[in-house]
Amino acid sequence: MKKRYFFEKYRHWIQAFWFAFTNGYARGYLTGKIYTGNTKILCVPGLNCYSCPGALGACPIGALQAIIGSPAYRISLYVFGFISLFGVLLGRVVCGFLCPFGLVQDLLYKIPFKIKEKNLPGHKWLKHFRYVILVVFVVLLTSLIHDVTGTGSPWYCEWICPSGTLLAGIPLIAMSPDFQAALGFQFFWKLSILIIILLLSVAYYRPFCKYVCPLGAIYGLFNPVSTYRLVVDPEKCVKCGMCQKACGMNIKTFETPNSTECIRCLKCVSACPTGAIDTTWNISRQKFEARFLPEAEARENNDVLKTTLLAVVAVVGGVGTIVTSLRTGMFKVFNMNLAGVLPDASVPVYSWITLCKTLAAFLLIVGGVILFKHRKDANAVTLFRERSGLAAIIILIGIIIYVPCFIAFALQLLSISFEAVIYTPFTVLGFPLLFWLAAATEKKVVNGKASDIGWWILFVLVAILTIYSFGIAVIFLIPR
Repeated sequence: MKKRYFFEKYRHWIQAFWFAFTNGYARGYLTGKIYTGNTKILCVPGLNCYSCPGALGACPIGALQAIIGSPAYRISLYVFGFISLFGVLLGRVVCGFLCPFGLVQDLLYKIPFKIKEKNLPGHKWLKHFRYVILVVFVVLLTSLIHDVTGTGSPWYCEWICPSGTLLAGIPLIAMSPDFQAALGFQFFWKLSILIIILLLSVAYYRPFCKYVCPLGAIYGLFNPVSTYRLVVDPEKCVKCGMCQKACGMNIKTFETPNSTECIRCLKCVSACPTGAIDTTWNISRQKFEARFLPEAEARENNDVLKTTLLAVVAVVGGVGTIVTSLRTGMFKVFNMNLAGVLPDASVPVYSWITLCKTLAAFLLIVGGVILFKHRKDANAVTLFRERSGLAAIIILIGIIIYVPCFIAFALQLLSISFEAVIYTPFTVLGFPLLFWLAAATEKKVVNGKASDIGWWILFVLVAILTIYSFGIAVIFLIPR
């Protein structure tokens, strides 16, 4: 029997850990009060309700609606960039591994029941309904219908989201007499939607993800171009259909390995009898590790102690960089004391520099771990220099972009038109370059010449630069 892929084997444990990690405010469950600390300004990748008593972060769909419906802002640069970043990196891996409501559906489907199907009748048409939900309830209704204060309501959260009802609405009502007294039609309407989704989940695999979830609809659009994708080796594939049989989304992986419906659960990887299906990251990792000499042929490192210390310093430095980036970078964006110094553009500026520093930090951490693992091999030091060199390049790019922006925005020396002129070329050139890189990657992977980590870093940088420059240009071009 073929050995199960590691991440597929422990996927439910990873889902459970992430659910506990992002909903770890135990006091909220005891008191019935929502956590409002500093971490609440940060989004989590999956559909995790802001109002959940244990939630430590914000839901990206809820945050997106809050900005779209705000009378003070036109576009949510941070949330748009956040969703796009995870989309470019992972695609719908978020749905398969990091979404609490996805875990709920997975567990319900394990309940023995007479009917066990993958798709609802009419799946061919119903699968497009999630895009209707995204366009109508998340964007249009929120942005077009305002109250007397000029604020739009989060229509999707208030009238549809079953995840919010299960993880936030029911716990809060159960613990608060005030909420119980305020129950009305709206709650019972959402409760009905939740019950329908939960009952369907027993007989059909993940109906919410397939037909309703707007966040999954967004991430799905990134599946064909994300850095983490599935790859089918045409020489090994015998088109036996075992991948489709194992797939809960009923996808013919051997034909469309990067379908917008794929949640990257990796069951197809484990099910393939010939090992024809793999992931781009695994291919890159194998190529990366192949650059180390086998243990028996490794060149002896004459100073293992110094190498070990270097590895420890790299890991500690990477972790420290992430912590300080979050504390001094992203948090300051939402500090009202800066409102008079930096205008709205401070959001993309600080977000961009924080992302650059964080990516560099992750490179240092990964490099440090690999360096420690191969500390007895002299080649490890050389490879670590390459990783840290890439980290330095990322930081340098961030500084080059950040400093002119800071001068322009803080000192207000440049006009709005000049700022738009600066960033518009990035938008015009960025998107074609992004998809060209994706096509080139696909070709290299198919030909068995998958690029190494450095190439992926270039891809991600172009994607992030495009996303944020597009947002910056738009916010200045749209009149207040």
